[in-house]
Amino acid sequence: MRRRAKIFTPTSAIFLVALLFLAGWAVPTLIMRYRAASQLREDGFLYFDHRLVAGNPGIPSVKVSARVNISRRTLAAITLLQPRYVTVQGSSTITNLNFLAPLKSVETIDIESCPALEDVGGIRNLVSLQMLILDDCPGVHSIDIFSRLQSLHRLSLESCSNLRDLRALQQMPSLEQLYLSDCGALTTLDELPVLPKLRTLKLAGCKHLQDIRGVTRLPALEDLDLTDCVELQDVSVLFSLKSLERIYLSGCTNVPSAQIRRLTVALPSAEISADKPATVPGAE
Repeated sequence: MRRRAKIFTPTSAIFLVALLFLAGWAVPTLIMRYRAASQLREDGFLYFDHRLVAGNPGIPSVKVSARVNISRRTLAAITLLQPRYVTVQGSSTITNLNFLAPLKSVETIDIESCPALEDVGGIRNLVSLQMLILDDCPGVHSIDIFSRLQSLHRLSLESCSNLRDLRALQQMPSLEQLYLSDCGALTTLDELPVLPKLRTLKLAGCKHLQDIRGVTRLPALEDLDLTDCVELQDVSVLFSLKSLERIYLSGCTNVPSAQIRRLTVALPSAEISADKPATVPGAE
């Protein structure tokens, strides 16, 4: 008489227990995530970027955007979803970024036009962060808190009108793009450290910028925008920056025409944009 094969073995029992355990953990988690996503959709905050999702299977990659006041319920949902991309724009109530602290996998944070924002300490330990945008946030005075963000490739602090201190940049060796346009409090780049990979530096509209000697510590710099830096009078430090490919000097009305001419000779391959610089007798 043939012996029937055992249907229920110790191995299958272990597998079944493990499956039940995972189901007991995963199902409630999925339900909570679904509810969080549904809630954000109802509030008009959530947008799935399918390109990001395809590039990161198994990890929710979402774009959260808000132009209205953000409730605690919304912030809790963002934390639960663990997005890789967070955008908050035009919020008049956000004063800190503490709600971002739990987002250990976030790679891009885009915060714009948040006039009440002052405390950005919530992102100090987000070591996976590669792109940080904090544009038009006048309450941001210093970037010292960002010293641990050593994976940053792009940092934008445009229209942060009270920003003065740039020393923390020395802790960002991977930085390739730095946007500081319309930072009216910047008068000098003396505190700009050596940034070996920085290729783009935007300083357009920094109306009180007078000293740019710090750019000599950027050996890979290709793109320099000094448009409308109206108090700038001396760009001679650029003569030796052979890596430069594009220089924008339009609106720099106090830069001597002699220096513009010398710049075109010193960097013959660079694209130089300048409009009617002032002629200062004897300026070289």
